Amino acid sequence: MTLTKLKLKKEVFEEVEISLPHYCKNSTAIYKIVDETTAIKVGTMPDYPELSFQSAKLAISLGHEQSDEEEFEQIYKNVLTYLNRKSEIL
Repeated sequence: MTLTKLKLKKEVFEEVEISLPHYCKNSTAIYKIVDETTAIKVGTMPDYPELSFQSAKLAISLGHEQSDEEEFEQIYKNVLTYLNRKSEIL
């Protein structure tokens, strides 16, 4: 008989309660969770600013750090300014 070790991937689901709007971030994005299903993602990479919608579940799972409205709004405005400037060039 041969014994072997296998690596298994296990998923753990945890129910969390948050107050809306909820703000969280990671090293590449900041999120504003606006309702049970929707989040606004603002990419914070200097060379690749991004503005998009994501699922609230994905945002909460990716946003490991707490944030706040002030930080979100500042980054959001910076990305909007950048995108507006780029659109004027096109």
